[in-house]
Amino acid sequence: MAKQAAVGWGHHHLQNRWLLALLLMLSVSTVIAFFMRAAFDSCDRNVSAAVDGIASARHVIQAAEKRAPQIAAAKPSPLSFMKSKVVLLVSHELSLSGGPLLLMELAFLLRSVGAEVYWMTITKASETDEVTYSLEHKMLDRGVQVSPARGKEALDTALRADLVVLNTAVAGKWLDVVLKEDVHRVLPKVLWWIHEMRGHYFKLDYVKHLPFVAGAMIDSHVTAEYWKNRTQERLKIKMPDTYVVHLGNSKELMQVAEDSVAKRVLREHVRESLGVLNEDLLFALINSVSRGKGQDLFLRSFYEALQLIKEKKMQVPPLHAVIVGSDMSAQTKFEMEIRDYVLQKRIQDRVHFVNKTLTVAPYLAAIDVLVQNSQARGECFGRITIEAMAFQLPVLGTAAGGTTEIVVNGTTGVLHPVGKAGVTPLAKNIVKLATHVERRLTMGKRGYERVKERFLEPHMAERIAGVLKEVLRKSKIKSAQPFRIPTHFCCTSLTQHQQFMLAFSVKVKYLNPFLWTALIRGYCVQGLVRESIFVYNSMRKENNLPVPFTFSALSKASSTVLDVNLGRQIHAQAILIGGDMVAWTAMVAGYAQNAKPREALELFKRMQNEGVKAAEIAANHLFELEPNAIGNYILLSNIYASVGAVELCFNGKEADERERSEKKSRMLLVGRLSFRSYLPET
Repeated sequence: MAKQAAVGWGHHHLQNRWLLALLLMLSVSTVIAFFMRAAFDSCDRNVSAAVDGIASARHVIQAAEKRAPQIAAAKPSPLSFMKSKVVLLVSHELSLSGGPLLLMELAFLLRSVGAEVYWMTITKASETDEVTYSLEHKMLDRGVQVSPARGKEALDTALRADLVVLNTAVAGKWLDVVLKEDVHRVLPKVLWWIHEMRGHYFKLDYVKHLPFVAGAMIDSHVTAEYWKNRTQERLKIKMPDTYVVHLGNSKELMQVAEDSVAKRVLREHVRESLGVLNEDLLFALINSVSRGKGQDLFLRSFYEALQLIKEKKMQVPPLHAVIVGSDMSAQTKFEMEIRDYVLQKRIQDRVHFVNKTLTVAPYLAAIDVLVQNSQARGECFGRITIEAMAFQLPVLGTAAGGTTEIVVNGTTGVLHPVGKAGVTPLAKNIVKLATHVERRLTMGKRGYERVKERFLEPHMAERIAGVLKEVLRKSKIKSAQPFRIPTHFCCTSLTQHQQFMLAFSVKVKYLNPFLWTALIRGYCVQGLVRESIFVYNSMRKENNLPVPFTFSALSKASSTVLDVNLGRQIHAQAILIGGDMVAWTAMVAGYAQNAKPREALELFKRMQNEGVKAAEIAANHLFELEPNAIGNYILLSNIYASVGAVELCFNGKEADERERSEKKSRMLLVGRLSFRSYLPET
């Protein structure tokens, strides 16, 4: 019995009971000290639990924090080059979820080397929110300056900063809302730290500036590849230079994980509270309860494992499943479903639900195996995995996401497929680890060795330092290069076109109709009609009214692709906005190049009836579009020749005046042809 074991141990060491009490206090308080660490998945957390505090241990926490700089001083920090640098950290929220906590860790690392760090929260809870209040004061105590995320102060800080770290994809809207026309001045020094793996984050409103920042930092190679492919396929934009930075365990957590006495005390305490024996085997899933984290499939696997053991009459200690991350106060449908499943299968004495908490060290000390069962694309990293490995626990994880970069299959744990296909394999893996004690312990030791090799805080600091150096170098280069609109550009794909449009809208402070028209004309010259129409629509959305030359360019697009319907739409737009003359010319050109001479001639007659000097206007606009195109001269020459039939309807002086006018226009046309070295055949 766990209770008996505790009494027996205390009997042999009665004289050291006061030391044990102090050790227990230190262990629990140390856990609280690193509550800032992310216990759950760094991608997608919705944790709102308060931190369990012990007032009597506050002085121990403060002493541990004071010791941290002394320990760090023993070896120069790889981030020492950030001393005196001004760094702005922008978070979409301030909560006990993974993204904000990771950013706070970066804030403390930068402060430890003397950087000037500012923190801004885009969406804040109420002023009376205890979590927000606690976290803000935690930062203030460490020298991080908490500033408003909007207004002149926010803009001035962003412009003054040497580096801006934008945290999570949803923080992208802050760039437009706060920086507005100055966004192009800040983008070259933005490092975008992305943790999301869910499809609903891929919205252009969120990440339209992503191609133009100094770099993106992502927690795993799998996630980085996913973002690269997804942004290209769905949004038609290109990722910036992307850096993969694996996370690391804090020194505080490692101190607990490597303290055998502290672990034994925590193990006995937790197991006693759960009502399980010291020799029982505990398989735990530590994550917020949601369908994406796979608690339902884990319980099905656990039940199947119990059935296998029963059918084969295996001699193993009692198995228990522990779900850490419950929240009955939320009354979610999913949690009610999995609790009902436990009752239906009558395994309530083998399944234990624990309220969500960030003080995970006691549970890591108490269990025997961690189950990481995140579904779909898996975890973008999954920090609880490396924390469990620090406690020498084998990991049964899904073969997806960042888990595949942490767990060495068959060495530090065993992987299984996601979805229903993984239920039976996970059940068999549970049985294997339950029946092979030596294998379970060996995997745990190898996992611990892997953590020591690559998943410690110094490792993470080294990786982040490399990224920051590169980003600062690039930001200096980009800031020194003024943006120039190319006089003649060619986009060979819609992806390149959208990237250019984004850069154009970001870099050019004041967009006017002539700049928009220059873009439209550039696409028309290259025969990229779809792109030219896209630019025109963008122009109208930005409330820029077209100028006559805008419709001249669009008319060329419609006539080039022989699209009469498109030409009619352009004509209607021109009439609505007031570009009558250009609209007439566009329609004449469109009909003529679509092999509809009768329609062109009829429209030409209507132009004359409206009092428009057709030939001269058409010539001017078409020559403006393509002064070297022989087709335009031939087109106008044919129309002038056709007008001869119309002149038969006129009599007397009126006919003579029109004839003289047309002769003059024809002479001007011949003159232009000669100037361009186009000599008509005689």
